[in-house]
Amino acid sequence: MKTGIDHDAKTIKLDNYTLSTFRECPQKYAYRIKEGLIAQPEGYGFTEEKSLPMPVELSFGIAIHKALDTLFNEQNLDLAIARFLEVFADPPEDKKRTPGRGVEVIEGYWDRWYEADRKYDRVQSELSFIAPLGAINDYEVYYGGLIDKVLRSEDGEIILMDHKTSSWESQYLVPAYALSNQFRGYIWGFNTISPTESADHLLVDILLLKPKNNDYFRSDIKADPSMIDEWKAGILQTAQMMLLCDQTDIWPLYGKEPCTNWNRLCTYFQLCDTEPSRRNAARNMLYTIDHWDTDKR
Repeated sequence: MKTGIDHDAKTIKLDNYTLSTFRECPQKYAYRIKEGLIAQPEGYGFTEEKSLPMPVELSFGIAIHKALDTLFNEQNLDLAIARFLEVFADPPEDKKRTPGRGVEVIEGYWDRWYEADRKYDRVQSELSFIAPLGAINDYEVYYGGLIDKVLRSEDGEIILMDHKTSSWESQYLVPAYALSNQFRGYIWGFNTISPTESADHLLVDILLLKPKNNDYFRSDIKADPSMIDEWKAGILQTAQMMLLCDQTDIWPLYGKEPCTNWNRLCTYFQLCDTEPSRRNAARNMLYTIDHWDTDKR
C-alpha cells in the first residue's frame, strides 16, 4: 500500500509510519511521503527508483521476525535460527546487530517463552489489513497495517501480538506502549476486517538487546471501544490537517526537536537548512526517489 493523498482517487491512505512522520514534522512528511525522497547512496540518481540498501536496524528486525514466526508456527529452535541466518545473510557492519547476536537473542527468547507459548491453539502470522476509517471533505480515509501475530488461547480468546526489538533500556520502555497509536490501530483493524471474531487487547512482545544477558518483556495493551473511538477521531483530525497542508502547499517545519533522533540528525536536515532557492539542487545531489510502500517492507 502506497500511503498518502491520492487526488484522482479522492483517498488518503495511512499507516502508523505515515501518521507518525506527519505528526513529528509536516515538512518531513512532505519530503518522505509526498515526494518520496530518501537519502541517496553513492551511484544513485535523483530520477531513478531503485531498491535501496536497507538500514541494519530494519534488516535485523525483519530477520528476527522471520525467526519468531518459525518459533510460533513450527516450534523448532534450529529451524528458527536457520531462518534468521538466511534472511540476515549479508548484514551491514554493526556492533550491536550481528548474526551471532541474533542467534543469542533467538535462543534466549525460546528459553523464556517456549512453555508459555505452547498454550495457543492457533497462530496466524503477518496479518495485513486496510479498511475505510471515515471521510474528510470529499476524501475517503483508509488505515492499514501489518499485525505480527493473531493468537487464540485455549479458552478461545483472541490475542494480538506485536514484536519489538530495542537496545534502549528504561523504566518507561514498557508502560509507554500503553498509549501506542499503532497498537490501537491494530485492534481496530482486526475487529474491522474480522466478521466473526474480535480482540480487545494486544501483547507487545519486547526483545531488549543488552550488552550482556538480553531481556524479554511482554506488556498487555488494552483498548475499550471508547478508546478506539478517540483514536479514530484523532486519525481523522490528522488527515484533515494533511489535506490543509496539501491544498495550501505549506508544510510547517517544526524545527529543533524533530531534527534529532537517537543522536542523529534528521535525514532531511541538510535540505531544510538550505535556502529555498537552492533546494532543488540539494535534492538532486543528496536524495533519490523511493516512495514509502508498506507492501515492499
